[in-house]
Amino acid sequence: KGELARLLEEGKLTAQSRLVLQVEYCTAERPTASLRGSTEQYLKILEELKERCRTSFWEYNTRVLGNSRFEGWTSSRVAVTKPIRPRIGACEITLSWQHLSNIYSVNIHSKVSSRRWPSVDAITSDLHNLLPVQYHEIRFLLQNTTAGGGIPQGGE
Repeated sequence: KGELARLLEEGKLTAQSRLVLQVEYCTAERPTASLRGSTEQYLKILEELKERCRTSFWEYNTRVLGNSRFEGWTSSRVAVTKPIRPRIGACEITLSWQHLSNIYSVNIHSKVSSRRWPSVDAITSDLHNLLPVQYHEIRFLLQNTTAGGGIPQGGE
């Protein structure tokens, strides 16, 4: 959180930044003698993040990438990515964006380090509290088309 707050303060993450959440998740077959759990749990985290970003962070044009590294945006606003080989037991979530020609990445959660599953609710709540507010200017034009110029009958 501290690093993200610092980058916000420095103006390297703005309300206009297009965000990418990178999810590195283990794809090893399970269960085995040494690996517990299920592959489905990793995929569930990925799908929950995709859904939450679609509904909660739509104004940032947020992309969620599974087992891919974000390398920037093309001039036609297409994400350039590179596949990664995930680590065993990994469920790592990284927030990335491009500011000018630089790529910035901040680790949001590490299952490898914490030995805990990420909480999608906690991640989205933290991001909502930290990300710059999106302001949308909406203007309404009221045009009177009645002959007398007044408000039409039945209108308010």
